[in-house]
Amino acid sequence: MNHELLLADHNDKIIIYDPDYEGWKFPNKIVSDTKNIKAIFLGTTDKSYIDLEMCSKYKIDVINIPKYATESVAEYLVMYMFTCAKKIPLQIKNNNKQEFEDSYLQLQMQYL
Repeated sequence: MNHELLLADHNDKIIIYDPDYEGWKFPNKIVSDTKNIKAIFLGTTDKSYIDLEMCSKYKIDVINIPKYATESVAEYLVMYMFTCAKKIPLQIKNNNKQEFEDSYLQLQMQYL
């Protein structure tokens, strides 16, 4: 992220940040060097890639975009449930060998 534009003046600032462009690591240098950041809006549901303690120290609000990716998160949850039930990671780890041991047995879905 080129933050020279943020340093150019002392006006109040709000940053809208997409972590894909920075390798999922918000640069602390932006927080420490830039004056008058009032808030950072994140285009994610996660805040782990930003130093929240540092932002708190500088009195910067860190906010997720409301209702961002709600459906996507639910889709991932359902996908992971089926992935675990069908033991997909174990199958991939073992190059899709057809084994018939107990550890390979999958859950069967029961329909009423």
